[in-house]
Amino acid sequence: MHATNQIDTLPKLLKSRYEAYPNHSAMRKKDYGIWRNYTWIDYYINVKYLALGLISLGLKPKDRVGILGDGDPEWYWAELAIQSTGAISVGIFSDSGIPEVKYIVEHSGARFVFARDQEQIDKMLALRIECPQVEKIIYWDAKGLWSYDEPSIIGFQEMMDLGREYEQLHTGLLEEIMREGKGEDVAAMCYTSGTGGLPKGALLSHKNIITSARLWHENIAPADEHCSSMAGISPAWYGEQCLGIGSGLVTGMVMTFPENTDTLQANSREIGPHIITNPPRIWEGLASMTQAKIMDADFLKRLFYRLLLPIGYKIAELSYAGRHVSPFWKVLYKLGDWTVFRPLKDKLGLLMLSFGLTSGAALNPDTFRFFRALGVELRQGYALTEVGFIAAHRENDVQFETTGPPLHGGPEVRITDAGEITCRGDTVLFGGYYEDHLSTEKAIKDKWLHTGDAGYIDEEGQVVYSDRLTDMMELAGGNKFPPTFIEGRLKFSPYIKDAMAIGGKDKPYVSAVVSIDLDNVGRWAEKNRVQYTTYADLSQKPEVHILIRKDIERINRFLPEVARVKRFINMYKEFDADEAELTRTRKLRRNYMEERYKNMLDGLYGDRAEMVVETEVRYRDGRIGVAKIPVRVVSLGE
Repeated sequence: MHATNQIDTLPKLLKSRYEAYPNHSAMRKKDYGIWRNYTWIDYYINVKYLALGLISLGLKPKDRVGILGDGDPEWYWAELAIQSTGAISVGIFSDSGIPEVKYIVEHSGARFVFARDQEQIDKMLALRIECPQVEKIIYWDAKGLWSYDEPSIIGFQEMMDLGREYEQLHTGLLEEIMREGKGEDVAAMCYTSGTGGLPKGALLSHKNIITSARLWHENIAPADEHCSSMAGISPAWYGEQCLGIGSGLVTGMVMTFPENTDTLQANSREIGPHIITNPPRIWEGLASMTQAKIMDADFLKRLFYRLLLPIGYKIAELSYAGRHVSPFWKVLYKLGDWTVFRPLKDKLGLLMLSFGLTSGAALNPDTFRFFRALGVELRQGYALTEVGFIAAHRENDVQFETTGPPLHGGPEVRITDAGEITCRGDTVLFGGYYEDHLSTEKAIKDKWLHTGDAGYIDEEGQVVYSDRLTDMMELAGGNKFPPTFIEGRLKFSPYIKDAMAIGGKDKPYVSAVVSIDLDNVGRWAEKNRVQYTTYADLSQKPEVHILIRKDIERINRFLPEVARVKRFINMYKEFDADEAELTRTRKLRRNYMEERYKNMLDGLYGDRAEMVVETEVRYRDGRIGVAKIPVRVVSLGE
């Protein structure tokens, strides 16, 4: 493996890879149905001339530059180009609405913004007056932009041409700037999820990203240039900064990009990546989709699935408990693997997978067991935007309820008397929140970073994440419960897409708001001749209430008595990130939901069997109306 241990910045790592292995594959991307390969020389040349183009436009060290789009090779090139000049990249999720884009661009003071395509360009053009500091918008997908006559818009190729011209008068300038870069310099600004309020811009150094990537591969997943990883998540998320950009440069493994977010599964099946990193939401969606499709399969396939899946669960439990697997069970599992598990993994694009990683939130144990039953090596990591990876599962040591032990060589982990996870050490390289000294001082006390997460370390030394401290709930009797754990269990149902557990000191029991999965419940309704028109209509059908109630009753059997759901409602719409109900990484914004739907949530406690919910409706012409929707309250045991 190429020695990179003494290199302290991401651009220096790139230059080192380019000099050592110029013709080795660094990336591949499916474009118009064809897989395109990019070598390290392609990677470096694109970064070099983009960087020089930015310098020619006046970009200076420590300036901020936004990147708005999906994970693409061009994002990687743009980020490394920004960092090569000594400036700071600012990631923005592609599905962010105009208010969210405005907040990040305005808050960060970005002088330039890379925007993927016409959709993202239009968002930026809508903010010309409100964000006058943005001098240029640079796009990499020209489709639909040919008729735009706007001097602030410039394409990737034009930027690189500017860079080539600039190099003729300033030979060796970029290389000199790159040499002067230090590991402590700020490389990227990643905004937190904003579950408790406005997102904060966490300042991440080169050393932060590189150290976290090295710790990950030294502890969990040794990789080299012969390995490939599917980069299907936006690098606006810290996990992709570490496991995508950082890991690709540290290990030299090939980063693979899907044609678009909708073809991620199909492209994974074609290319067969060795490593896939997904947030829990995607793993839960894959499990739910698989179960729904099995229900629609022919009789013979359903029969084999129902007969052989319990064998997979048996092997998963034996492995989980560290017990010996007898030859009898091995033979049965081999039968299940060839007839059911292997074809399923192939359909999901997981056949060649060495292991899958989940991070960003706790993955519920049911989803863990399901994938382990199929033979998918799924591991969970515990990481923070401010720190990087703190703990993760090791090979053959996966405890479904934990996030694994702290990483060797990583931060020291301590649990406070209040049950908060804290950490400190040389690897805690968080540079604070941008222009928010108060939050920075609150987060770091006596060199200990306070995560705001509730958890504990079990007898085997593994870190157990419970929930956000602010989200832990207490019922009227004094019993506490983690709502995220309950929500994770509920979302394992193929019919439940999202869920929100409700409680409080003035509440005698746990209740829930359920958002049904329209595709799966819709197929069930068609199969059972339940007629419906809209999502709202389907969600309030008596047959659907019975369907969801049965699933919640099944789930309740595996929950502690205090955490069992006693009443629920089916939401008349999906939880929506565009309405600020979810973050862009699909985390529930609980405080916002409790405030927005207070009357509806209060209706879960009382004698009412039905309530009328008033909701705001925005029409295409800009008018705002109010719709009244009847919602039924279902009590378990009815």
